[in-house]
Amino acid sequence: MSNDGDIDSSRNGETGFYVDDMRIVSLFRFRLNGAACKLESSSKDSTLSQFSFRYRSATLDHVELTVTYTFAESSLWIKLDTTNTGTEICDVSLDVDFAADFFDTFYVRFPPRGPRGTLHPAKTGISGQSIEYDTLDGRRLCSAIEASEPAAHSRAGSMSFMRSVQAGEPWTLVFQAGAGVTTPKAGSWTQAWETLKRGRQAPFEGSCHVRSTDADVNRWLTRAAADLSIMTVPQQTGPYPVAGLPWFAVPFGRDGLITGLQTLLFSPQIMKGVLLHHAKYQATQTDPFRQAWPGKTMHERRLGETSRARLNPFYCYYGSVDTTILFVICVHAYWVRSGDHALLRSLWPHVDLALQWMSDYGDQDGDGFIEYAADPGKGLANQGWKDSWDAIMHEDGTFPCGPIALCEVQGYAYAAWQAGREMATELGLPERARFCDAAARVILTRFDNAFWQEDKGYYALALDGDKKPCRVRASNMVHLPWCGLVSADRARSIMAEALSAPLFSGWGIRTLAEGEARYKPDLYHRGPCWPHEMAIAAWSGANAKSAEAVERILSATLAAARAFNYRLPELYCGYERIGDIPPVEYKSANLIQAWTVGVPFSLVQSALGLVVDGRTAHVTISPLGLPHGWGAITIENVQAGSGSFSVRVARKKSGKYAVDVLRSEGATVTINGS
Repeated sequence: MSNDGDIDSSRNGETGFYVDDMRIVSLFRFRLNGAACKLESSSKDSTLSQFSFRYRSATLDHVELTVTYTFAESSLWIKLDTTNTGTEICDVSLDVDFAADFFDTFYVRFPPRGPRGTLHPAKTGISGQSIEYDTLDGRRLCSAIEASEPAAHSRAGSMSFMRSVQAGEPWTLVFQAGAGVTTPKAGSWTQAWETLKRGRQAPFEGSCHVRSTDADVNRWLTRAAADLSIMTVPQQTGPYPVAGLPWFAVPFGRDGLITGLQTLLFSPQIMKGVLLHHAKYQATQTDPFRQAWPGKTMHERRLGETSRARLNPFYCYYGSVDTTILFVICVHAYWVRSGDHALLRSLWPHVDLALQWMSDYGDQDGDGFIEYAADPGKGLANQGWKDSWDAIMHEDGTFPCGPIALCEVQGYAYAAWQAGREMATELGLPERARFCDAAARVILTRFDNAFWQEDKGYYALALDGDKKPCRVRASNMVHLPWCGLVSADRARSIMAEALSAPLFSGWGIRTLAEGEARYKPDLYHRGPCWPHEMAIAAWSGANAKSAEAVERILSATLAAARAFNYRLPELYCGYERIGDIPPVEYKSANLIQAWTVGVPFSLVQSALGLVVDGRTAHVTISPLGLPHGWGAITIENVQAGSGSFSVRVARKKSGKYAVDVLRSEGATVTINGS
C-alpha cells in the first residue's frame, strides 16, 4: 500500500495485494463525504501483520477515520472505524473504490507487458463486487470485495455506505477483498487476525527458546523469530521459508536450504519441510528452457500467470549450480541433527540422484570440479549465489567465458561428497560410499593447485572455461573453511583476509573487495554486505578455530542490526564504517529476507560451538568468540534425539566461559574449552 494508506496502482505502480505472484487487488481507495481524508498518523506492528492509518475528514470537523489492514490466506481484510468526536449527530457517507487488474508480478516490475488474458467487467452485488479474469493458461480467477453491511449505492468499481453517526459513536465497516471472499460477519475481523497468528505459530510449535541478558541481542532475536514466522509459509510438503518480501515471497532453493541450516538447531522442522519440498520438485527429465537435468533441485518456483504459461522459465526453474549440492549437505545435516533414520532412507533416492547429477552434469568436463554455463534463454547468466549478470569477473574487469567453476561451489561439492559417503555407509551401500569418497578426493587433491593464488595470498573467485583463474579478491572464499576443503593454515588465512580492510567494511564482509576493478559498494554483488554471508563466515571462523574472527563477525553484525532497528535487510551498501554512522541502505533491498532473518540464530550457534547429534542424543558445547557485548545466552528445551536439554553460556571478564547445563533429560552433554 502507499504511505497514504490506500492501494492505488495508478499512482504507485507496484502497490497492491498479491497472491501466488498475481495482483488480485489493485485499487482500494476511500473517501469521507466525497472528499479524500487528511492523514494524521500511521503505524504497523512489529511483525508486519497489521497496518493502521488514522485520518481526519476534510469536510467534517469532528469525524475521524481509522483504517486497519491485515491479511489471512488469500484475502485482505480492511477495517474502517469512523468516529464522531463532536457533540451532535452527523450524517456520514463512506465511498470505497475497488479494482483488480490481475497483473503478474513480472508485468508489474518489468514493463512493457506481454500477452494478457481476458479481464471481465465488474459485477455488483448488495454488499460487494467481483471481477473475473481468464488467464493465458485457461484458468478463470475471481477477485471480490464484500462489506459487512449492504451498500447504499453501488456501481462498477465503486460503493457508497451511509450512516447517521451519534456523538461519540463508532461506526465500523469490515471489508474482505481478494480470493475466497464471503460476506464479513460479526467477529470476522478478529477471526482473520487469529487465523493469521495461528498460521505463523504452527511451524514453530515445539521449538526451543533462545534469549540473552543483553537487551540489544534480545531485541534482535525476538524480532527475527517474529519475522521468521512471517516468512515461513505452509506448503504441501510442510513449512518453507520463502525468500524475501516483497518480490520474492515464493520458494527459492538456495535461500530455503541456507535458512534451514541457520535455524536447524532451534527449529529442525523448517529444514524437514525444505528438504521434502526439494525432493518433490527434483527434476527427473531434461528441459534446457528451465535448466533442468535429472537430479537437479529447484532454484525458484513461481506460480504466476507468465510462469505457468511458460512465457518465462520460472514456474519451476533449476538455474543454480549449488542448490542441488546444498540439498545433499542439508539432508545429511538434518539426519545428524534429528537422528531421523526413516526420513534419511526415504530421501536417499533423491540424494543419490543429486549426486549423480553432480557427476554426470555438474562436472561438465570431467576434471572433478562443478561448473555452470550461462543460461542461453530467459534465465540466469551466473548461477552461484551471486547470480547477477555482472557478479563474476577477471582481475581486469572483463567477464569470463565458458563454463564457470566457482571456488565456494567446489567447497560445497567436497562437503556433499563426504556427506554422501557417510549416508551411503549408514544405509549399507558400500559401492556408492566408495564412489563418493573417490569424488571428494579428486577435489581435495586438485583444488589448491587450481584456485590458490600464491602471489595474492588468497583463493581465486572462479575458473573460466579455459581454466584461467579469476584473480579477484571476493567474499566467496570465506565459505571454504566451513566446507572443510582447505587446510587449517589456509582456513586461518582466509579468515584474516575476509576481515582485512579491502573486504571488511566495519559493518560486514563486502562481496567484492575495495580496489577491485569492478568494485562498487552500492551495486548488488559488487561490494555491498550481505548478512547471510556473515553467518556463513561465522561457520567458517568456528571451523577454523578462529575466536577473533567469530567475535568480530558477531560484533559487526549486531552493530548493523542495531542500526537497522533489529531488522537487517537483504543487503546494505559496503561503504567504510565511520563511527556509529549507520550503514548506507541499499535502495531496492528486500525489507525481510529469510536467510537474513536466520542470521542471529546461526551466530549464536557458531559462538557457542553447539552441536547436537540426534542419532546418539549427544550434545557438544565448545564456546568460541562470544563477544562480551552479547551477554549471557540461555537456550531452553533443545531436542537431542529422544532427549532434551537447556544451557546457559556466558563469557567471563577473563575471556573464559561459564557453561551451565540447566537441564538434561536423556541427553549427554560434553563441554569443551570452558
